[in-house]
Amino acid sequence: TGKYLIKFETELAKKFKTNYAIAVNSGTSALHTALYALGIKAGDEVIVPPLTFSATAFAVMFLGAKPVFADVDIETFNICPKSIEKRINKKTKAIITVSIFGLIPDMREILMLKKKYKLMLLEDNAETIFSKYKNRVSGTFGDMSIMSFQRSKHLTMGDGGAILTNSKKLFLRSKQFSVLGYRGLGKNKVNENIKDKFQNPNYYRHQIVAPNYRMPEIIAAAGIAQLKKTNYFCKKRVLIGSGYEKIAN
Repeated sequence: TGKYLIKFETELAKKFKTNYAIAVNSGTSALHTALYALGIKAGDEVIVPPLTFSATAFAVMFLGAKPVFADVDIETFNICPKSIEKRINKKTKAIITVSIFGLIPDMREILMLKKKYKLMLLEDNAETIFSKYKNRVSGTFGDMSIMSFQRSKHLTMGDGGAILTNSKKLFLRSKQFSVLGYRGLGKNKVNENIKDKFQNPNYYRHQIVAPNYRMPEIIAAAGIAQLKKTNYFCKKRVLIGSGYEKIAN
């Protein structure tokens, strides 16, 4: 809710050509927040890949839902669309794809399943940034996508995460959930000093019970600087990866 956070969110959304970005304190927080915004609740099932960091499944469990593991494609190590379809039932509400090691899953097949079974799609892009599938950038296929800024990631501020979406409804639900359920949070809005309003006994400050996943201002400021170097970081990773490939061959 501070000026650096608002600037970081604005520039991040612009970089990925999405309508909204919500910055939080970790990739795990981003997953939890996004799943809440998508309406996942106790008793629901969410299909996830087994080859990923534990947070992908943990975030589903945080909401009382059940992670259901679909197998991976042996050629890419990404979630396999055929395996996803075998696990869809009446309780299935969403699919989480993970673009592992910078490689995007077969999104054409997954989007067909999303439409066929009327499911929500959340992209976990903690390990991927600016990778493309049929000329579309990772993080722009699903209803929402998340990224991580942990120390090993493409962009890093020590820790942190973010959610991207084009939906105003999902943005507002995510923003509110990530900051203690406060009312009145919106895009590009810096908190004002409204102490008198808070002290009014008829003012309800919290509309929902929610965690505090707010990104600190100093981390957001570092993120603004990191965003200016995205092309450099990606080129470096490709160069290093090519070096490993030459050694392997």
